[in-house]
Amino acid sequence: MLRDNRHKKIDKICFWIILISIILMIAILQIKHCETQTESSSNYLNEAPKTKELCKKIELNQKNLIDLNNDGKFDEVDIYFDGVYINNRLFISINGDITYITKAKTFEHLYLLKTENNKIGILFEAQYNNGLCKTYLYQIDDNRKVIIKEEIEGSIIPDTVTSSGVVIGKHMNLFGNWYGTCKYEITPNLQIKAIEDIQIENDAENYITLKRDLVCDRECKKNERLYPVATNGMDYMYFKTEEGELVCIEFANIEHQIYVEDVLIEELFDGLGTTDELWEGETTYTIIKKSYMENMSYVEYPQIIGLKDKEKQDRINNLLRDRVLTDLKIYTGEPFADFSDPGGEYNFDYRLGFFNDYIFSCSCYIDGYWEYLDEKGEPYNNMSSSYRTARITIDMTTGEEITLTDFMMIDERLIDRDDGTNQVTDYNSAINPIFYTFRDAFWIYTSEEEENFYHSNTPQEIIERLNNPEEETCWYIDKDKKIAFFYLYGGVDIPYIRLSDLIYPKYLKMLE
Repeated sequence: MLRDNRHKKIDKICFWIILISIILMIAILQIKHCETQTESSSNYLNEAPKTKELCKKIELNQKNLIDLNNDGKFDEVDIYFDGVYINNRLFISINGDITYITKAKTFEHLYLLKTENNKIGILFEAQYNNGLCKTYLYQIDDNRKVIIKEEIEGSIIPDTVTSSGVVIGKHMNLFGNWYGTCKYEITPNLQIKAIEDIQIENDAENYITLKRDLVCDRECKKNERLYPVATNGMDYMYFKTEEGELVCIEFANIEHQIYVEDVLIEELFDGLGTTDELWEGETTYTIIKKSYMENMSYVEYPQIIGLKDKEKQDRINNLLRDRVLTDLKIYTGEPFADFSDPGGEYNFDYRLGFFNDYIFSCSCYIDGYWEYLDEKGEPYNNMSSSYRTARITIDMTTGEEITLTDFMMIDERLIDRDDGTNQVTDYNSAINPIFYTFRDAFWIYTSEEEENFYHSNTPQEIIERLNNPEEETCWYIDKDKKIAFFYLYGGVDIPYIRLSDLIYPKYLKMLE
């Protein structure tokens, strides 16, 4: 009987051991099943402990599980954007902690990288409204914070990205307007370094330059045809001759990116090494485009080179620069373009008007957009926009600005001038009306019967306004020698010959 009791106790112990084992096995299987489900429902980016390097293209607005610190603990990473006005704002969320990265028109080619040093990087391309494209590389540090590492002008070439390198394409304004690609190394510490010269992709036969300080590694023949093949984008450019010989041409003292539209020059090296200008235009000076990025804003305006009188040249260039950057004011008296405002973005676009050795005239259109930031300095969904136009006309013989009162007489005779087309303004148009007369463009009425919404100024009010030197410049001379007047949302372009009795003889002669 005692023996039977022992057997019963042993049987009970075995039963409980077996039951507990079964429960443990079920629990383990459930845990593994949950892990498998988690892997299949997310982007699982820590593929295996032995795999240190990683390069994975991911989609925006999609959650990813990443072992950021390589310690077996997974973090939820979500990279997404929201569309606000004309721009999208890119954010990254790590375990619910959101960081604002940047804003652009679109974002392309987004990659998550892990280097052999276990550094986590986010590589992507941002395209802006002005056509500029940049490649960014951000790093997620050990504290799971996002910090910027690198910024390169150009776009990512698809299918070239690895955890240790990328190929970037870009447009250049050197010896003409070219497109090229360049290989970059991504170091284990997430730094980007160019490892080759920029390889020119196109084989265009016409190219231009206005540089005087050119140095060739061999004598170049006049009218010799050279084809660009590579450049470092800063100091030199390689060309090939028709015989396949490689020629290196260096250029120095670069202050501006040089680009002239619609000019084709086959005799590139005519005058190389001399003091003669390589391009013989209709003026004794050359117009170049000054362009650069200021924070998130694209800036461009014209500058003059080639004048023998350097003091006058500097005076003219200062006038052109200041008219665009500082002369346009807001109601507080501050410049319209405030690049120190973290929520502001500006796009500049200038247009050349009429110019010769006596007169230079141009205008510059500026779009401004502002995001309102919260107390943390992060943007929220309120945004405003505005635009302004800067105009200037310069006497190239003196280097001084020509005001409208310098240029012509402003009196009652101006009120009745028109553009000569004999067209009538359509005030029922769905868009802003197109004006054909000075009277309509400046909303002028001369009798009580004419007074209405679009005719609310008297002739004297407009005459006083145009004669006031404190008012912003509302005119310039376009490329067809039309005097372009602007008021509020419109204006009128009147051929100078129809104003010849009002334009002072000095400037009338310069136009002719």
